[in-house]
Amino acid sequence: MHMDRQKPLQQTDPVAALRPLPSKLFVETTTHCNLACPMCVKHAEGSTIVEGEMTAQTYSALEPAFPGLDALILNGIGEPLLHPQLVKFVEQARRQMPRDSWIGFQSNGLLFDDQRAMALAQAGVNRVCLSIDSLNPALFSKIRQGGKLGAVQRAFSSLNKAKKITAGQTLKIGMELVAVQENIHELPELIRWAAGQGVDFALVTQMLPYDQRFSEQIAYDVNTDAAIEIFDRWQRIALANNIDISTYMDTAWNRQKPKDMRIMILVEAMKSEARKKGIFFNLADLLTRSPEGQQQIAEQFERATAVANEVGMELKLPTLVAKQQRHCAFVEDGGAFITWQGDLHPCYNLWHNYRCYINGWENRVTTRNFGNVNQQDLAQIWNQPEFRRFRENVLQYDYPFCSSCSVAPCDYIDNDRFEQDCYLRSEPCGTCLWSMGLLQCLQ
Repeated sequence: MHMDRQKPLQQTDPVAALRPLPSKLFVETTTHCNLACPMCVKHAEGSTIVEGEMTAQTYSALEPAFPGLDALILNGIGEPLLHPQLVKFVEQARRQMPRDSWIGFQSNGLLFDDQRAMALAQAGVNRVCLSIDSLNPALFSKIRQGGKLGAVQRAFSSLNKAKKITAGQTLKIGMELVAVQENIHELPELIRWAAGQGVDFALVTQMLPYDQRFSEQIAYDVNTDAAIEIFDRWQRIALANNIDISTYMDTAWNRQKPKDMRIMILVEAMKSEARKKGIFFNLADLLTRSPEGQQQIAEQFERATAVANEVGMELKLPTLVAKQQRHCAFVEDGGAFITWQGDLHPCYNLWHNYRCYINGWENRVTTRNFGNVNQQDLAQIWNQPEFRRFRENVLQYDYPFCSSCSVAPCDYIDNDRFEQDCYLRSEPCGTCLWSMGLLQCLQ
């Protein structure tokens, strides 16, 4: 779909991305895991993720960044608690990091006990976020294959004991939920239950389906909020004039002359507005979207927010529709992502090779690797012209919206190795759902 390019958005604070060293490190201590969650990229068909754990030598190569870090997040694909030196890693970083910085990780909670929780709290961990997607034991085990609700509850108990004993520390306990059609109705109840477990914050994210079978479980709309606003406004105009827009696609596909030419005139005016504003406009998707379903999910989000306010819990919700105004917190906050082997990447989206399904089509993502900390200094990798240029380009947000494009997947992105998009940009950000507010993580 050809249209005018979106004008780059003004950034309020791009400084962190251009500092001499990263401000945040996302460190994959291990890719081993004690669960086999079907929604995880590691267990998707064709996964190339190699199992292993970070050595002390590789971790020590990150030390130059520690004194200037805002945050250190010690997880990637695997379960952090499986790394035998996790406590030592925390202690090593905490000795060098600023007093007001934080160290944290996400976990399935199975390996927590009182002793381990205490050791991590005393070492200097500030945030621990446990995954819990349902209070229904059967659904919980289905989503977190091998997980047990009772184990998560015990983990919360252990963390709260450690938090109470180490009163001088600033440990915050969190929960994370992946929102899908099956569990979204539980969110308000989950927030109240988590408050009773001493949880301080809740993080909710949408699901990125790595298997096409899970596409029907998504709880979001890939059409942008700007496209939906235009469509809804013109649809109201159509209804006021007794015009049924829903018949447009049948007419267009069959190349029949419509009985009411006003449909063609109205639709062309609607599409013309989108083109002038540089908004990707997938009319077929907009005609078949379910506002009622979205409204039901929005109501659950509103109820969850009310409960969180009532119990005093910090709640971070994802968007229900893709945002036109993109924001890459990974790059803007100066993030660097390190695999257990020591490879350095710019974001979650480009951390590993994988395939996912967006709007029904397969999107193949190739990792973007800028160097290895075992072979080059961290500062040297971070400041090399190619990586700095990558971050500068991302901050321009001059990318297509492939998820809501009517001709996706096109030849530009339907390749095993991405080279450029239809804007001739070499960063594969047009398919990123993190920057559009749908996906989020501990960061």
